[in-house]
Amino acid sequence: MAGKAGEKTPLLAASFSSADSSGKHALLRSGGEVSLDMQSVSEGGKSFDMDTTGPSQNYQTRLRSVLLNKVKLEWVEVAVSLPPDVPLKERLGKLCGSSMDVTTTGKRILKSVSGAVSPGQLLAIMGASGAGKTTFLNVLAGRNSHDLEIEGSIRLNGDEAAPDFVCSVSGYIQQEDLFISTLTVREHLTFQALLRMPHSQSEEVRLRRVGEVLQEVGLLDVADSTIGDPIRIRGISGGERKRLSFASEVLTDPPLLFVDEPTSGLDSYMAESVVRTLQNLALSGRTILTTIHQPASEIYAMFDRVMLLAEGRTAFLGKTDDALTHFKEMGIECPPNHNPADFFIHRLAIVPQQEDECRRRVKTIVDAYDEKSRAEGTVGQMHDSTSAALVGREMESWCTQMGVIMKRSWLSFVRDPGLIRVRFIQTLFTALLAGIVYLRMKFNDARPQNSIGILFFIITNQVFNPLFSVLQVFPLELPLFLRDVQNRMYKTNVYFISKTITELPFNIINACIYTAVVYWMVGLNSNLERFGYCVIMITLVTLCAISLSYFVSAISPTIQVAMAIAPMLLMPFLLFGGLFIKVSDLPVYLSWITRISFINYAFKGLVVNEWHGVAYNTTLPGTNFPILINGSQVINTYGFKDGMEHVHWDMYYTLIWAVVVRILAYIMLELRVWRSTRK
Repeated sequence: MAGKAGEKTPLLAASFSSADSSGKHALLRSGGEVSLDMQSVSEGGKSFDMDTTGPSQNYQTRLRSVLLNKVKLEWVEVAVSLPPDVPLKERLGKLCGSSMDVTTTGKRILKSVSGAVSPGQLLAIMGASGAGKTTFLNVLAGRNSHDLEIEGSIRLNGDEAAPDFVCSVSGYIQQEDLFISTLTVREHLTFQALLRMPHSQSEEVRLRRVGEVLQEVGLLDVADSTIGDPIRIRGISGGERKRLSFASEVLTDPPLLFVDEPTSGLDSYMAESVVRTLQNLALSGRTILTTIHQPASEIYAMFDRVMLLAEGRTAFLGKTDDALTHFKEMGIECPPNHNPADFFIHRLAIVPQQEDECRRRVKTIVDAYDEKSRAEGTVGQMHDSTSAALVGREMESWCTQMGVIMKRSWLSFVRDPGLIRVRFIQTLFTALLAGIVYLRMKFNDARPQNSIGILFFIITNQVFNPLFSVLQVFPLELPLFLRDVQNRMYKTNVYFISKTITELPFNIINACIYTAVVYWMVGLNSNLERFGYCVIMITLVTLCAISLSYFVSAISPTIQVAMAIAPMLLMPFLLFGGLFIKVSDLPVYLSWITRISFINYAFKGLVVNEWHGVAYNTTLPGTNFPILINGSQVINTYGFKDGMEHVHWDMYYTLIWAVVVRILAYIMLELRVWRSTRK
């Protein structure tokens, strides 16, 4: 927090005295209405004056109301539709300069929805499937709505707010719980606190806040338990995972909280426990909106207000008790001892093969509510916009982000049993298998063919194993990464660099172990310098494969797509790798592929490294006829140039390939972030 007007001020985590020496009022966070004549704010025992004169007065008034943890959210005439699906013929006509009038409009999801929710209230958004609940929540939260056409206005404390400002003062809890499964509950919240809480708060204050939140959401007993996941790692229960999602957002003390389907997949007890947690958070003064699908009657009674959506329109918005009265006034009475939520959903659902009748009934209900709303004047007047003064939460410094994410990545990596133990066993098994098959190759006429075969096998193995291992892990992290970036926790380059650095030692050790086992079991060139070159080249091949897997993961929406694309990209590199066909025999229009094949560079380098300067005498099989095996002849047979300087250049080219593709992967990841976060 700053003492001068115009300086950036943390939006949350402030405490207030009940009155200052001049008698000017500043209300406690725990209750009361927002006082707009407040002149000073205290934080951590220090007082700060807030100038309320001059051009920044409007913004400071707004900021004080946010700091007091009191946010009233209003939405006025909000309409949402999908972008028009213009037929291909009409799109081509426009490109060709045709004057054809494109009148196609997208599907309407929400139609002129208005309403409000006040501080301390827990609003349940309900409706049948397809009513627009999640879309409505995302539009209000300013998230996941970049592909939609939105009309109307969103107001915070009476002022129209852009999506960026809504994001900066709110928390958003997705339906899917996204965590790093190998971390403990306390570690997860600690990392969140170090990256998301205001700069002005020390590490000690942040860690104390973690303990407070653990107590607040009832996770203190499992604070040091592994989060786990439903498949591989045993961890906390589904209800505890949901409460951990709440804790992650409550940590920064947001005055406004959006929750998407918090009870999905939970039993009745856990569902009630989760909603009770929301209820307690609302009682502390927060404004909470949640979508929920057919809650039990006990859970329905825990909400302060309910909003019923049907066919993209508001069927009711008000107190939960008033909903039954409203429907009764229309002649639609809920039977005794019947779950009100089930009753409303059944009356507002569009039943297959009864669409016309159901739509007429729904239209009657929503029209009746619209008339009642207009008569009561529930929608307020538009206030002056202060969107020019919008500021978001500042991110931590780049070095702080890197330190925290490096530690998180390292803990996640070393604790993952499948990532280290299985890959190590896989490496050792394939190395021993190759070593046994080619055990102690003899210096006979078959050695050139056998050595070429084992060298290409080493390269192929160190391409496929890392490639598909990373493809099965990296895409799983992307949803979590995209959520963190949207929450402005860290930059994309921080995540990408930390992941690269964290995995680099393991990749180098893995390549060294594999190469050492195969090399000496097979009996390749015994010169230690040649062995060192071989280790370096195989390590570079491993880095190329991982770079390719990062690139494929960054451009693929799912693991299934990534697993389909990877072989398609890899096959040309293998085919033009130098073993199956000589470069000199390729047609001109295909020879360029060898120049972008890292396998070709690696194979050339290993062949020259193995056979340069080697010569020995042997005999033809079944005869005593002596022959000379010359390394230069073996190298020339595959169209390669002899000389160790060519090995060095092949290493450089392989390294450049790994770096360039890694950079391309980063660019694709940035593009994916931009597409997912643009409003």
